[in-house]
Amino acid sequence: MVINGKFDEAVVQQTAGQLRAQCGGGATVAFAFVSEDYLPELESFCDLVRVHGHVPQIFGCTAAGLVGTGHEWEGESGASILFLNLPGAEFFPLPFGKGEASAQTGPEVWHRKAGVDPSGVRAWIVFADPLSLGVDPWLESWNRAWPGIPCVGGLASSRLGTEGIRVFANGDVVASGGLAVGIRGAVLLRTAITQGCKPIGEPLTITQAQDHVILQLGARPAYEVLSDVISSMDDAERERARGNIFAGLAMSEYHEEFHAGDFLVRNIVAADPGSGAVVVGAWPRVGQTLQYQMREKGTAQSDCRRMLGGLKKFGTPMASLVFTCTGRGRRFFGESGHDARMLEHALGAHPSAGLFCNGEIGPVAGRAFAHGYTATLALFYPFAEK
Repeated sequence: MVINGKFDEAVVQQTAGQLRAQCGGGATVAFAFVSEDYLPELESFCDLVRVHGHVPQIFGCTAAGLVGTGHEWEGESGASILFLNLPGAEFFPLPFGKGEASAQTGPEVWHRKAGVDPSGVRAWIVFADPLSLGVDPWLESWNRAWPGIPCVGGLASSRLGTEGIRVFANGDVVASGGLAVGIRGAVLLRTAITQGCKPIGEPLTITQAQDHVILQLGARPAYEVLSDVISSMDDAERERARGNIFAGLAMSEYHEEFHAGDFLVRNIVAADPGSGAVVVGAWPRVGQTLQYQMREKGTAQSDCRRMLGGLKKFGTPMASLVFTCTGRGRRFFGESGHDARMLEHALGAHPSAGLFCNGEIGPVAGRAFAHGYTATLALFYPFAEK
């Protein structure tokens, strides 16, 4: 449920009561995303939700824009709140600081800090501060600690840019880094991601690379391959491609053909015609398949439909959390509410909350990565013991 407008104690109290009634008298946990102008009243906001909503815990972060059931509000004051009534499930917070989020942090550190048996964790929902956390090094250690366990979430944002970005738990601001909310018990969380790109050119094996630099693809200079791909476009397509070409790294080599969804899409940081090198925001390896990717409105829409179509067989979820990029929304699609509306249309009406993020966290081929220009979903379903 979304509150439109600045903080108002009576409105928050009324909204919490409505959410409590919808949940049948109380909830297991609440997630909330608030515009940065709520921060001076954050403790009061969380207390009102907890007391009048009869919910013991509330987790969330600030947001440059809000997502609700079938609608989106970009750049507006307000709050988006989701209540989950799951008596057989447990949600527990794991706050972490900048110093703990390094690539060298071993799995035992995370397991000890969480204080739970790793085999019993069903999923993680993460809210992180992009200004204080090195997301990629953190995820490197996190994936080693919780292999195969779904991890989804987003980087907090603010309408003020770098000001007013916060992550919170039960009214307290997380000092630095982020907050991982672990899930155990009788609930099933499905995750999904749409990266909004289509492969262009042909997939080629990386034959020479160093750190972030790709020197050769299929024994040809990586820049030459990129140049040929762009040259093969007509004028209209070339114009759409301006600033929208990315590198796609195949997550598995065991494909006869590669399609959208088979790649981890990463930014092209630089390209040098002199050396033939292409610098990407990833660590490519020799022997890995790379195919250049193009992002545009039509491609992003079709990729979103593809992703949601794969979820239809599971039916309508009990609830969902949506983490969509600030680079999507109205200015990219030319319309407001694109991702929220497609989600509701494809999977049916259900309680949903979310935010426009500074970056999204979601799985590709079973490992969590940080993304840009994507939408990631956390979908809650009843859990049935086999």
